[in-house]
Amino acid sequence: MNIKYFRMILLLLMIPLLSSAQDGDGQAGTRSPFADFGFGARAMGMGDAFVAKADDPTAVFWNPAGLDFIYQQSVTLFHASLYAETMYDFLGYVYPTLDLGTFALGIARIGTGDILRTDITNYAYDGSTFAFETYRAYLSYGLRIPWDLAVGASLKVERSAFTDIVEYGDAIGVGVGFDLAVIYRPQFSTSPWLRDWSVGFNIQNLFSPQLKHGETPDALPMTLKAGLMRTIRFAGGGDAINILLDFDASSQTDLGIHFGSEYSFRQLGTVRLGYNGGSVAFGAGVEYKT
Repeated sequence: MNIKYFRMILLLLMIPLLSSAQDGDGQAGTRSPFADFGFGARAMGMGDAFVAKADDPTAVFWNPAGLDFIYQQSVTLFHASLYAETMYDFLGYVYPTLDLGTFALGIARIGTGDILRTDITNYAYDGSTFAFETYRAYLSYGLRIPWDLAVGASLKVERSAFTDIVEYGDAIGVGVGFDLAVIYRPQFSTSPWLRDWSVGFNIQNLFSPQLKHGETPDALPMTLKAGLMRTIRFAGGGDAINILLDFDASSQTDLGIHFGSEYSFRQLGTVRLGYNGGSVAFGAGVEYKT
C-alpha cells in the first residue's frame, strides 16, 4: 500500500481520565465503551473535543464529514493500556479521491482477560476466570458540497463477547449501526473575526446496533455530538492554535462538555490541553511527512 502521508502521534502524558468520569456517576454501562473513551491519542489529549476538527482517520468516529478535509492517504495507529490490564487499540486508513469524496476504514478493539468469576450465592471467587472484548469496524465516507458544507456517514458493525463463562459458554452480540454527520466551515468573508471557524454535528446510532447477549437485545442509545472550533493563526511561520468546544448528549446520559486546545509549531509538532467532564488531559505529538 503506497502511503503518501503518515502521521505518528506520540502520547506523552494523559492524566488518568481514561477511567472516564462517567463511570462514577451511575451511567457506566449505558453505552458502548468506545463512546466513553473516544478514538485516538490526539483527540483524548484535547479532552475529547474533536467533532469540528476531525481531520485524521479517527474521524470515522468523531465526525465522518471531516474525512474530505484529509488531502492525502493517511494511517493512524493507536494503542493504550487502560485499567485492570484492559487493552485499547485502533487502526484507521483514509483514501481521498479527486472527485468522489473520501473513503475510510477503521477498526477498534477493547478487551480484557483473566477476570475473576464471582459466585453470586456467597459473593466469593470460585477460581475460574472469563474474558470480555468488543470490536467495532467502520466503513465511512465524507464529501464536501456547496455552501461551505461537508457531509459524511459511517456504517459500523459492533461485536461484543463474554468468553469462557462456565454455565453458558460464550455470550456474543453483533449489531449494525449508522452515523450521519455534517461540518460547516464558512469561507464567505476574509475578516479575521469571521474566518477560520468550524461547526460540526454527528448523530451517532441514528440506526442503533442491537447487541443481543441473552434473550433481550441491548440497543445503544442515539447520541448527538456538536462541536465548535476557532483557529487562530500567527503571523510569520505558520503557527496556529485550535480552540475547540464540544457537547454530547443521549437519552441515557447527562450532557457532556469537552474543551480542547491544540498549538501547532511550524507543522512539526503540537502541544494539546483539554478538559473532559471534570478531568484534565494533556498530550503532545510530532508530525512526519514523506
